[in-house]
Formats: sequence, C-alpha cells, structure tokens
Amino acid sequence: MFSISKSNFGKLEQVFLQNDTTGEKAGIIPGYGATLNMLILSKNNTLLDIVDGSPNYEYLIGEGAEYCKGMILFPFPNRICGGQYIFEGNTYQLPINEADMQNAIHGFAANKAFAIESEKCTENNAELTLSYTTSGHDEGYPFICKIWVTYTLTADKGLICSTKISNADTKNLPVGLGWHPYFKLGNAGIDELWLKLPTNEELLSNERMIPTGRKKVGIKYKKRNKIETTAFDTGYVVDNNSKNTRTTSLKDKEKDIKLRIWQEVGKYGYNFLQIYTPPHRKSIAIEPMTCATDAFNNGFGLIVLKPNESKHFSFGVLLD
Repeated sequence: MFSISKSNFGKLEQVFLQNDTTGEKAGIIPGYGATLNMLILSKNNTLLDIVDGSPNYEYLIGEGAEYCKGMILFPFPNRICGGQYIFEGNTYQLPINEADMQNAIHGFAANKAFAIESEKCTENNAELTLSYTTSGHDEGYPFICKIWVTYTLTADKGLICSTKISNADTKNLPVGLGWHPYFKLGNAGIDELWLKLPTNEELLSNERMIPTGRKKVGIKYKKRNKIETTAFDTGYVVDNNSKNTRTTSLKDKEKDIKLRIWQEVGKYGYNFLQIYTPPHRKSIAIEPMTCATDAFNNGFGLIVLKPNESKHFSFGVLLD
C-alpha cells in the first residue's frame, strides 16, 4: 500500500510519497521549486537515503538555494552568457544571478511556489502533480508558459519525475528544462564511488563556463571509473540514437549498491547532462537537461514552443 502525508517545513510544507510496505519515501517541497528534497529507496531490505537535500527551511533558502539542491531549472538550465539572448529578432536581458561569471544561471523557477494539482494513491504507486505558470512579466522572459511536474513513487521502478511544458501565450517562446538533484550512497562522500555516463562527448567551455562550440570526444567516464578527486562542472551531449532512455550509474562496489538515473531522450528529450561536484564532495549532482548551457544563444537543444503546443519529459531514479 502507498500513502501521501504532509508536514511543516518551516514556512513551507513537505509532501511525502510513501510505500507503506517497504518504507521507501520521497519528500517534495512544492512551495520552493517543486524541490525533490528526500528520496529513500530499498536495496536488499535495507533503506538507503540517496538524495542530499535540505534539513530545514533556513538551509533550503540559503545554501540549498545557492546550490539549487533538488530544484527545477526552468525556463533554462545552467547558464546564459551575460544573461542576454536574441529570440525572433528581439533582444532580452535576464537578471544576472551568477555575479562572479556575470551570467544568468538556472532560470527563475527554483524558488517559485508550485500549486498542488492532484494527489493519488494506488496499490502500486503514490503520485503528486504540481503546477506553475509564468506571469508573462518576468524580467528577460516575457512569455506565459505553464509547467506541470508529476512525481510518482512506484513499487518496482523507483521514483519517476515527469514534466509537461505548455505554451500558454499567443507567441512562440524559447524554453529549456533541467533538474538539479544531488545523489549520495551513504555518508562517506563520493570519492570512493564509481561513475558511468551515457555519453562519449563533452562540451568544452571557456573561462565563464559557456560552451565554445567544440566537443571532446572520448571521455574517461564512458566506462565505469572511480571518481576519486575528479572535480566536475561539466556538460555532456547524451547518446540519443539507439534507445528511448539513457542511464547514468553511480556505484558503491564495496557495498554492491548501484544507483541508476535514467533520462528519456529523443527529438525533444533530456539529450544533455550536467555533472557537478560541490566543494564538500559529500554528494554529486547528476542533472538531466533538455538543452546545453547557453542554449538561448547557441541553440544546442533549444525548444521553441508554438502557441498551445506542449512537450513532455521524464527521468527517474532507482536502485539495483
């Protein structure tokens, strides 16, 4: 059986999707970027806390917000160079929220309040759907766009996050989508974990972390390799030619635990991936993205929605 419960999270509310049989649980904070704040999954009848979230409200709006822990990246993931872009002949200026690089980063929905659209439990899953609509008056993004996020905790497929984006405006709009969960396998940190990426192409960037247009073909983590002291803030093009989904894996060989983060690929899919290691190295961000960094300028994966047009995207997390 599955259940849904709620508890106070400072000034906000955390919603829990729970498998009452196994104890598996997902914690979501709708009022702050539809944040995935907790994920506990079972392996060999042992519950593992695999998401590095925010322990309290003060942390969430402080360090948690700084690192976008578990938050949605919308209407663009990663950086826009100088916060400026041209779309259909018009120039737009986004707020600069990465002062040291003088870029706009991660959109503006990470701290927005998402409304609860529906809650549903069955014998096989618990499901929460949230929504948010842009105002059409956001600085640098004068477009009306609605987004629905559905989290589903399942009996046998872990957690699935599905997103629908719809153009509610009378004009075309540019859009990109990403997510920023941080994963861990225990409390020892990530250096002893093994990583395998669904790509062999790295996007090379300049000193402001903006893609140069060049790629590095042939990367170490195409095959499973130990992370050790590797520092990531790196974008990749995901192989989307052979399968409907592609998977990043994070493995603790000593405990024989493997975490799989799959992303749906295709013409309009999560065809890009960002990997980031925070300074504390207790967790690693594995970020499915529909477009590359600075896509509003370089067009790499940029989605243009016509009025009333919608697109759907999915990724998921499970333990092997």
